[in-house]
Amino acid sequence: MEPEQARVVAIFKNHPQINQAKSQKEGRPIYDDMEIVEVRFAANRQTVGVFPAHSFAGWRMTPEGIQEQYTYAMKFPDQYRRFKANQQQVAHGTPVEELPFLTAAKRLELKALSIYTAEALAALDGQELKNLGIGGRELKNQAQAFIDAASGTANVTKMAAENEALRQQVEEMRREMQEFMKGARTPGASQPAAKLCSSPIGTMT
Repeated sequence: MEPEQARVVAIFKNHPQINQAKSQKEGRPIYDDMEIVEVRFAANRQTVGVFPAHSFAGWRMTPEGIQEQYTYAMKFPDQYRRFKANQQQVAHGTPVEELPFLTAAKRLELKALSIYTAEALAALDGQELKNLGIGGRELKNQAQAFIDAASGTANVTKMAAENEALRQQVEEMRREMQEFMKGARTPGASQPAAKLCSSPIGTMT
């Protein structure tokens, strides 16, 4: 995950918006639900963006090399999928509850600053890092060390799984070779070679 992306917290909501045409027709206020997204940044309480979920969010390149527009719902697909399924929208990454070097009070303090994951904490820099106060740099470094250690463990686990798969393949090949050799030694397993017969040749008188 890119550091910039790790610092972003996107929450989708339904926002009631008055429908002027329907309200005038019915003679009373009529509201429609509009899907919006609140975009917050870790350790930054001043910057909060609110946008329609399906409004323009930027440009991107498709795998075919074609430039296309994308919306906020497309930019944060996991969050939007949870929103539509009425599930809790959680930040992507390792929750701060899993960080052993944090106290319960410090976890609550970080959440109050919209820092929900180890990745968001490790990605802080500049003014946002200063907003953590004394010890903020140490927390950032500890979070990065935790991520690095977890990544190393994941690599070791992956290598062990690959080695086990290779061992199973070699074992399967060995069994197949044994079966082949056993069949080759079994009497009658192969057909005897055909004998050559000579045709009788008549004598000339």
